[in-house]
Amino acid sequence: MLIRPHAILAHLLKNPSPEASSRLSFVVLVMMMIDTAIVVGQSPQLETYLGPESSWLKWGIALLLPPLEFLLQRFVYMLTARLGLLMFASDKMPRTLEERRAKTRLLRLAFPYIVYPMTFFSLISSPFLDIAWLQNWFFILGLVYYFLLSVYTLMNLYGVSSNVAFWGPLLVQFLIFLAIVIVLSLVLMILLLTGVMTISNGLPTF
Repeated sequence: MLIRPHAILAHLLKNPSPEASSRLSFVVLVMMMIDTAIVVGQSPQLETYLGPESSWLKWGIALLLPPLEFLLQRFVYMLTARLGLLMFASDKMPRTLEERRAKTRLLRLAFPYIVYPMTFFSLISSPFLDIAWLQNWFFILGLVYYFLLSVYTLMNLYGVSSNVAFWGPLLVQFLIFLAIVIVLSLVLMILLLTGVMTISNGLPTF
């Protein structure tokens, strides 16, 4: 997946294999669990917040958080990809319900292949939390892989241009992020104005 990712994705799109996609999803989940466990194990702040005798809670987070994160990532990716293409290339979108279901199924099968390199580089960098430049380098490298594979998948699956495949989903993600920030800011402002929440020593208190 790191040497010839485009060829592997092209083969998957031409010859869909739910079994292969499920196996890779499992591998990605295991890597995410190991990554989370390393980060949790190296984070002294968690013991400060949770207490020294809450190690079971820390490892519960390491086991439960990655599957939820994977499902959320897949949901957001598929939502933003389809909305982005619908906004900028509606003429390329499938017309019939059967075609839409088939394309959605292929996109779901391709998702673990798209996020595998990013997850791999995140796992590689997790033991080096104190080395900021190395963390940033691996993060950027994983992000480059992610965008390249995402663009390649959308181009081949929907027949859109590289610009549409890149900017369409990215713009939708930005709009969703902006909407969340606005809503949270309004909620925070209302809580502060009504006196339900106050800020003391830089920390919110209720």
